[in-house]
Amino acid sequence: MAGANACESFAPIFQRIGLVPFLGAGGGGLYSAIDLERLTASGRLLGDSNDSLDPAYQAFAGLKYAYNDRLDVGVVYKYLVADTPEWKLNGSPVRAEAVKTHSVSLVLSYRF
Repeated sequence: MAGANACESFAPIFQRIGLVPFLGAGGGGLYSAIDLERLTASGRLLGDSNDSLDPAYQAFAGLKYAYNDRLDVGVVYKYLVADTPEWKLNGSPVRAEAVKTHSVSLVLSYRF
């Protein structure tokens, strides 16, 4: 996802034990591609590919542990939504109501 993000850290509360919870939100654009090789619709075998760039937004929250002055490790949850992506397959528009993803990732942050 490309765009702008805002992130808020609640470090003062947890700084003594090295934990840093954070949350944020952002918006921008999401590039998606669809590639169908064998799709049967109304008795016809279809195959095509297309891509799309659509408005998107996300919210995320996580927890990091300060391993030392330069290195943090942690986990982050992200909810991402792309509004009404649309592709053209075999000359016909294919539209999704919304594409929503949930992800949990490990975080490794190093400060130079």
